Amino acid sequence: MSAFTSQTADDPTLERTYRGHHGTITALSFCPSMKRMASVSMDSTLYIWNFKPNLRSYKYQQHEKGGVMCVEFSPLTGKLVATGGKDKTIRLWQPTIEGKSTIIRGHTNTVRSVHFSMDGKRLLSSSDDKTIKLWSISNQQFIQVFSGHSNWVRATDFSPDERLIVSGSDDKTVRLWDIKSNKCIMSLVEHTDNVNDVHFSPDGNCLVSCSVDKTVKVWDVRLAKKLLQHFTGHEDIVNQVSYHPSGNYIISCSTDQTMKIWDTREGRLFYTISGHAAPTTAVTFSPLG
Repeated sequence: MSAFTSQTADDPTLERTYRGHHGTITALSFCPSMKRMASVSMDSTLYIWNFKPNLRSYKYQQHEKGGVMCVEFSPLTGKLVATGGKDKTIRLWQPTIEGKSTIIRGHTNTVRSVHFSMDGKRLLSSSDDKTIKLWSISNQQFIQVFSGHSNWVRATDFSPDERLIVSGSDDKTVRLWDIKSNKCIMSLVEHTDNVNDVHFSPDGNCLVSCSVDKTVKVWDVRLAKKLLQHFTGHEDIVNQVSYHPSGNYIISCSTDQTMKIWDTREGRLFYTISGHAAPTTAVTFSPLG
């Protein structure tokens, strides 16, 4: 696992490499304070990495064997870390030396994604059981379910104003959901294979998706079904995407062992990062970009 820094978007340099996982890394998340980073893996572990060399990192292993598929720090304070795994559970961790965790049960198959609301009071999850679920953090209780996908739901995200949810599925669709009405208000069908990841832009006006079809697509949420950009360049499956905090760049990672930075203002490939000797399976921009 590698961390890159950049003074400008066109000169990323390798800053540090972290080693510890014994399986494919499936997801990454930065703490809001930028002091720590979380990673999860098919080896069923969660690591909390401290950026200061003199501070120890933590390893937690309470998910049952099969793999941990997703991870996210809570917003604002980063006092909680959410994970989801092949054991069908969600766990809420206190990222301390004790590593205490609370279990949330409700999905009937692998949990693929977890996302906190901006105020940290709710959690969104998606699963191979074809559903998206919303949970209360304070009491770990189920709030509502969004159903309609016909295959695994690999990714979800809240819109910045928390009125909408976007999801991506192995049914090859990207769907937009209205939380209040509990209905799907838009279905985007331009991908020709499984949709692996989806995210809203920081301003909430656009969303990005990536797919097994080797493409990255950008959509205008305000103009129904308006495809703004169609990025090609990866030679294999695109596994994850992430928006830069400015919204001006998107980073993607692929089974072709590369990461690519795309310029959303000019609609072109900006930079290709190579260096991994195996498929690049997880990527994210830090809160500072």
